[in-house]
Amino acid sequence: MKCLQAAALICAVSLTACAQAPNRGELAAAQSGSVNATVASRIAELLKMLESDGDNSAIRELIQIGTPAVDPLIGALKSSNPTIRKQAAFALGLIGEPRGAGHLV
Repeated sequence: MKCLQAAALICAVSLTACAQAPNRGELAAAQSGSVNATVASRIAELLKMLESDGDNSAIRELIQIGTPAVDPLIGALKSSNPTIRKQAAFALGLIGEPRGAGHLV
């Protein structure tokens, strides 16, 4: 639990620092008008990879996806697996979407 709290604090600080920075995935989401099925499917795959994401490739890709990944990552914070919760909190912090901040504190 202390590890999750520390990760949440780090992510909250990251969110504060990134709040004014443009979101990497925001432009792509705006251009497409919505999250398409391919992106949604890829997000689901990446969330499953978080448990064994030794090189952080899933987190990096979720960050690149940006805003469309926020709601699924918020959902992953409720996982019974502490590794998935930690990785989801970390990814949310790096995405910098203010909507995720309340779920990290």
